[in-house]
Amino acid sequence: MVRTHRIRAHNRLYYSGKHKHHGVNLQGLMDPYGQMIWISDGLPGSTHDLTAAQTHDILPTINRAETIYLYADKGYVGGESDLLLVSRKKPANSELPDDIKEHNRVLAATRAPGERGFVVLKNWRVFSRFRSRPRRVGACTQAVFVLEQEGTHKNRL
Repeated sequence: MVRTHRIRAHNRLYYSGKHKHHGVNLQGLMDPYGQMIWISDGLPGSTHDLTAAQTHDILPTINRAETIYLYADKGYVGGESDLLLVSRKKPANSELPDDIKEHNRVLAATRAPGERGFVVLKNWRVFSRFRSRPRRVGACTQAVFVLEQEGTHKNRL
């Protein structure tokens, strides 16, 4: 999520209860080395990750690929795809068995380089204090995506 500071209309629409801040939900796909290969347009911060993935047709695209696995965070629990690998949540009032804890650790270690792609995106100063209209976040992320792909990121905005 990219935090935003200029919210006038639709105050609740852009408020993320999870992050306790106004912002825009972005979805991205990274290669196994942490390089960004796709970034979505922004959706309001109140949009759940799984809803955003469905809006951007991420899961159907992965299903059509048939050989690509999608390692995702717990926001994707409940996604309908055999190629979607998600950590398991702890059941209410009980502990996870050791084998599932190990499974979650392995998934987290596998996802770590992919998380680097979002870190690179958020290191651009324009996203540290985004003060424009929230619907413009998508255009800015697309521009940063192109600049990162071209390797012209020496002087960050």
